[in-house]
Amino acid sequence: MLNRSEILRSAWASYREQRAFAGTSDAPFSRKLFGRWLALAWKNAKAAAVRASLVVAAVPARVAEIKTELFGMEMGERIDWNAHRNLRAELAGLGA
Repeated sequence: MLNRSEILRSAWASYREQRAFAGTSDAPFSRKLFGRWLALAWKNAKAAAVRASLVVAAVPARVAEIKTELFGMEMGERIDWNAHRNLRAELAGLGA
């Protein structure tokens, strides 16, 4: 779910920043200009949500890869303990 409050806050901040940069801070409110910033804020929020969902979708695949690598190490003749420790840490970081 998108955070509408944060989207609106971002649009207002961008609108005010542009007005200050242009030196028109005391000019009347421009609905058209604010609408453009609001549309851009929505677009950015949707893109961020899509990127976050792609990362979350990739996590189970990476967990399976790590578990396979760990199993291969443990069933082998020699274990590289540094690599084993790094893989265990990554697995713990992914929450598995």
